[in-house]
Amino acid sequence: MNLMSVATLRKWYFTPIAQTITLGFVFFFTFTAYSTMQSYASSTYGAQLASDMCCAIYLTFSIMCLISPSVTNKVGTKQTMTLGIIGYIFLVLCSLAYFEANMNQKQKTLPPEEENGSVRNGFYYGLVVFGGVVLGCGGALLWTAQGRLLMQYARVMSENENITILNNVCDPKP
Repeated sequence: MNLMSVATLRKWYFTPIAQTITLGFVFFFTFTAYSTMQSYASSTYGAQLASDMCCAIYLTFSIMCLISPSVTNKVGTKQTMTLGIIGYIFLVLCSLAYFEANMNQKQKTLPPEEENGSVRNGFYYGLVVFGGVVLGCGGALLWTAQGRLLMQYARVMSENENITILNNVCDPKP
């Protein structure tokens, strides 16, 4: 590959359409992990923990939506999106810690009275709910910054074209 083609490729990468496609792939991989974890939430967490986690996510998301535009203006669009994606990663890691602790606990032979009331269950229960709080904050930041970034790209290309490209890459349906 000669120097001219590398420069051309680099120039193309910074176009709004290439950035929108890249953003679509980032969302695709982020939400594939999150959606998989959320699909199995009620069966793996149990109904109460899954409900508490969802309540924590949507309550903090709703509250953070009120201040996330200010955060996006202060910090910057791309940095705010990074903070938002970290929220999704945090919940997935909390869930993996919960699942791992659950598997380790099932392998041990505990008396029945210690299984449900152990400190370990309480810690990981709280960790998953806290992960939901972090995700709610991160989700509000991510979606606010994503909308702003798409509108910035829409100055160059059509707004509908931009959103269509992102949605087709992020969530392809037959």
